[in-house]
Amino acid sequence: MIISRKMKNEDTKEVLEIIEKGLYSNSNSDVIYIIKDNNEINGVCGISSYNDFGTLDYIIIKEKFRGKDLGDGLIRATFNYCLRKGLLQIYFLGYSEYLLKKGFMETNEEKIDFNVSNSTKNNKILICDLPDFFSKKCCK
Repeated sequence: MIISRKMKNEDTKEVLEIIEKGLYSNSNSDVIYIIKDNNEINGVCGISSYNDFGTLDYIIIKEKFRGKDLGDGLIRATFNYCLRKGLLQIYFLGYSEYLLKKGFMETNEEKIDFNVSNSTKNNKILICDLPDFFSKKCCK
């Protein structure tokens, strides 16, 4: 059975291995969700939260599990948790065709309500409005 949930202490070693293999750092992520099947973590998603918004730090699905829409399930579970905790928007500092297909939209630094201290890849910033995200049908 596939489940998605917030990371627990016993998941830490396996999650860190996935993150490191994906060449990401989770130093700022305070919301880490996993998707798991048959006692194996298939993917991980990290969000850094700030008041009423967050930034998507990473979403990683292990290579052998890609193409099964696990990323969509993981995003939805993570964003549902974020919305219930009062986050209304999730930003991604960079560009991703995958995230655009999942419901993010392009924006720019002038339109956002927080200071972006890091330079962004291609100077792109994506935004997902969570109430709007959950009012639409699933994206493909």
